[in-house]
Formats: sequence, structure tokens, C-alpha cells
Amino acid sequence: MTRIRRFAALYLCLALLLTGCAAGPAVPAASTAAEAPTETSAASSAASSAPAAASAATQTTPAATETASAASVCTLIIRCDTILANLDALDPEKLDLVPEDGLLYENPAAEMTDGESAFDLLLREMRAAAIHLDFVKTPAYNTVYIKGIGNLYEFDCGDLSGWTYRVNGEFLSVGCSLAVIHPGDTVEFLYTCDLGADVGNVWTGE
Repeated sequence: MTRIRRFAALYLCLALLLTGCAAGPAVPAASTAAEAPTETSAASSAASSAPAAASAATQTTPAATETASAASVCTLIIRCDTILANLDALDPEKLDLVPEDGLLYENPAAEMTDGESAFDLLLREMRAAAIHLDFVKTPAYNTVYIKGIGNLYEFDCGDLSGWTYRVNGEFLSVGCSLAVIHPGDTVEFLYTCDLGADVGNVWTGE
């Protein structure tokens, strides 16, 4: 009887020992589960950084827009209003070339390079618009004389007729190839029938 009790006690101890070993590995598993939020937190951090990066990219857009809007432009106007008041002196073959309002060309946003000449602007715009332009250039003096624009030439409307120009309302004492222009300027080429007097350019000989 004593042997049976001893055997039973030994068996119970062995069973308890085996049960405790089987339950032991459950602890690391719980630890692994606890680490899961760390991974989720990292994902959330990456997700939150994405909008920040997008925001940074968005903030660069206004700067690019400002650069584009800062392009150098000026205004170019070509008029022949004076011919309308002197049609009796106009070559009959040129009558159809004169616009009813006297405006041959206007571009309020002509692209230009700061420091170029009024002639550079005229030449580029006329080529782009496929409008006739005839001129004589003297390389030795870097001067240009405008003979005709839109097939309207000097002397087509009298002996004192031809082309003159002004920048920001001022008639300059140099040829258009020597007149330096800047962004925001208004450059006008005007047809005169009276050596400039009819467009406000009264030459004094000084």
C-alpha cells in the first residue's frame, strides 16, 4: 500500500512538471503579439510623412508659377493712322493695305530680352506674324533704316512720308537698331506723312 502511494505521488509530480513545460512557450508568443503595435506605429509614421512630402511638393508650385510670370515682355504697336487723313496723296495701289482703323499690328505681351533693340523686337515679331518688313542695314554703324512695313513704304503717301518710331511715347535721336528697350516698355512704329510732325515728332535740327 505504501508503495502504491509513493508511485502515485511520483506520477503526480511528473505530470505537473510536464504540464508546466507545455505552458512555458506561451510567454514569447504574448511578447510577439505585443510588438505588433510597434510595426503599426511605423506604418502610421510613414503614412503621415507622405502628406508632408506632398505638402512640400505643393509649396514649390507657386515659386515655379512666379518664375513663369516673370518672363520679359513689352508692347509693340504699328500704326498708319496718318494715311487715313491723307488718302488723296496715297498711291492708289496701296489703298487696300491700309486698315480701316489704321492699326497694322499690336501685341501687348511681346516676348523680349532685356537690353535688346527696338529693331530686334520688330524683326522677330514681324517674322512670327508673317508681316512684310523691308529695311536697309549699315553694318559699319550698326544702323537700320525701315523702308516698309506691311508693304507700306516711304513716299507711298507723299514726299515727306515714311516710318518713324518712339519708345514709351518718346521719339529717340538714334535709329531703332540702337534704341535699347526693357521689359514693360511700349514700342511704337508710326507712319508719318509729314516728316514726323503729324505724329508728334517735330524735328528741330538739334
